[in-house]
Amino acid sequence: MQENPSSSPFERRMESYQTQDSNDLHQLWRPREEDLEKLYRVPLGLTNEQLVEKLQLFSGEGEEKTLFVWVNRDLLGYRFLFWLTGMVLKEKQDGDVEHANKLEIIRDWVIESVVKIDRFLVRRVKQAEEKLKSLIQDYDSFKTSPEKKLLQITGQSEMDFVCLWVVVYTAVIAWKLRAAQTESSATHPSSIVVSECRHLLEQKDVFQRKTPKGLKLVAQLFDRSIEELNPRLKTLGDTDIREIGRLMTILELLPADPYRLLCRIACNLYDGAILLQYGVENYQIGSVRFGLDPYSFDSESKIPKLNNPFITIGK
Repeated sequence: MQENPSSSPFERRMESYQTQDSNDLHQLWRPREEDLEKLYRVPLGLTNEQLVEKLQLFSGEGEEKTLFVWVNRDLLGYRFLFWLTGMVLKEKQDGDVEHANKLEIIRDWVIESVVKIDRFLVRRVKQAEEKLKSLIQDYDSFKTSPEKKLLQITGQSEMDFVCLWVVVYTAVIAWKLRAAQTESSATHPSSIVVSECRHLLEQKDVFQRKTPKGLKLVAQLFDRSIEELNPRLKTLGDTDIREIGRLMTILELLPADPYRLLCRIACNLYDGAILLQYGVENYQIGSVRFGLDPYSFDSESKIPKLNNPFITIGK
């Protein structure tokens, strides 16, 4: 943590993000600057209570708070904000208003920073949906040169590509669901385009170089059980885990059912890796809330909880 903000390179770095569109923090998948990581990064494997302690110790002001949240965005998702809101209400119910107010201040500045970071994401996902739709509508042309057509819509920034990746794999889920209902869906032009896009993303170097490693692992779960990936989760690097967590925070913003299912996959992988490597279980695996206001808290959530597939590992 940075005890003396005046000695921080924050202002120089933030200025570069604001003035150069290609390096704007809203367009970057994760920080590129090593000194930003050293100044602001919180380690993986903390309990939620320990994460709150780190937030309480942070002394930055103004836009520096936004950068702190951005560097740690994978840790500060909506599940954490729901948990923190629950803690605020619990402290108030227990009569510790002073502590509740302190937690509320932390929650509010984290939410404010999250909104700044995520404000363009939903729009970008919608734009990616339109791009994929354009390929489907131009089906005959796509068939003649699928790789070229897909490359044309990948976008310039890291986040543009990630949003397109999200849309393609969400469409894969949607067509898998439809295939369970009707046999003809596999031969539908939309299904063919989506399947070919997925194949290209996974097989062609030009797309693989753009795909974060954490997303590649999420893609593997489409064809394997999560138990099959347990050995991989035990050895995942922190960067890969963080990328899965960052994907989670994007999917939390999107209410449609296929996005929810993709979010469930990412959450299970992320929580599983944290449990296997750090022994920490902040959330019951599979308990994912969607489309809810983090300012509200429902202790009797109707969201179904899945059995924890990692709980018997090592026993």
